[in-house]
Amino acid sequence: MVLSISEYFSKHWEHDTSYKYSWDALIDIVNDLKPAHVLDVGCGNNYFKGKINNLWGIDPYNLKADQKIGVCDLGRYRTYEVILALGSINFGSETVINKQMRIINNLLESNGHLFMRLNPGLDHHWSEGKSEDVNFFPWTKEKLEAFAIAYGYSILEWQEDPNSHGSMRYYAHLYKW
Repeated sequence: MVLSISEYFSKHWEHDTSYKYSWDALIDIVNDLKPAHVLDVGCGNNYFKGKINNLWGIDPYNLKADQKIGVCDLGRYRTYEVILALGSINFGSETVINKQMRIINNLLESNGHLFMRLNPGLDHHWSEGKSEDVNFFPWTKEKLEAFAIAYGYSILEWQEDPNSHGSMRYYAHLYKW
């Protein structure tokens, strides 16, 4: 059965809170930055709402988001000191990823922080084959470094961040200067 990305994320996907670097550990890190505005891109169930101060969650597939919209449709009504993209900028071709990264760059203020969880191109094998038709972008550190150079970021931290299912992900903390 071929599922669209919309169907997969609205009916089958579930939050995975087992990440060491890119989950609960971020709550204090982000709050300690004292940002006036935080954007959670692809917030899913809006897990961080009420835990991270001044957070606005967007997600095109989840009704628990503050706004049911994708980053490409958000518009630039404000900028943010912190953006979380924890597993959301992982789907589609390099052209799609580059467009989303340009938009995030335009939304993030200078001296802002971008926290990401990146997929190296692996499907969600624990979801019983339901993600096999989703186009996962194969992130590498080199691809993130190319973005950082192109848009004026420093990579403050890069970690392997596997989940409880043993599926590798990467955690990155970037600073926009």
